[in-house]
Amino acid sequence: MVYYKRVRDIREDSDMTQAQVADLLFVNRRTYSCYEIGTRMMPPYILSKFADLFNTSVDYLMGRTDVKKPYPKSKNPTVSPKTIDVTGLTDEQIQHIKYFISDLKKL
Repeated sequence: MVYYKRVRDIREDSDMTQAQVADLLFVNRRTYSCYEIGTRMMPPYILSKFADLFNTSVDYLMGRTDVKKPYPKSKNPTVSPKTIDVTGLTDEQIQHIKYFISDLKKL
């Protein structure tokens, strides 16, 4: 059984009812009530939506940290640090980069 005390506390601090939060999360009020009292576990996507709704982190809601502030968003979450942006380069320039990388790997 998981008890989401901070979930209830944040909702109450925001002067919102369970029904209001349930509507914002697109879940039944009874289901949401079960989340708060711990008879049902919140699915990760609901917990994440709740954290976004109240500008906090999932770790805070679960009691893993006492820092209420959410984590900073990645500036470009879809680009790996190992990705090279070749936008605007010609095919010939891109081919030169590929050769250069290949030569570096041989060193």
